[in-house]
Amino acid sequence: MSKKLFVGSLPNGIQDATLRAEFSKYGPVEDVYVKQGCDPGRQWAFVTMSSPEAAQLAKDATDRILMFHGCARPCDVMVAKNQGMGGAEPVPGGQIQVVSAGFLAAPGGGGDVPGQPRKIFVGSLPETVSDADLR
Repeated sequence: MSKKLFVGSLPNGIQDATLRAEFSKYGPVEDVYVKQGCDPGRQWAFVTMSSPEAAQLAKDATDRILMFHGCARPCDVMVAKNQGMGGAEPVPGGQIQVVSAGFLAAPGGGGDVPGQPRKIFVGSLPETVSDADLR
């Protein structure tokens, strides 16, 4: 089971400190990520607890119950799923697959070399993968 929670139906402009304070009632919070740039009424976040047990406790205590100032309805809280590309099942064994890498900036701008990637996005990795594994 995951120790990361998805929290939806949040009020616009909610701060990570507000979420951290609320979810700390159920155990230590390791990380809070509030998605920026959401459409009004579509604000969401990830809250990572210290253990799967703390995540389950927080989910059970807050799902469709927790209300923040400015919410139109109670928050949806669910254990986050470790998904692969496009919501697919994760790669078996936590192996990394390179789907594509490409030219991200406009051609001719900022000294970019065509065909050479400047950045890549790697998501939906198992929790056991460290920064060192990716470098």
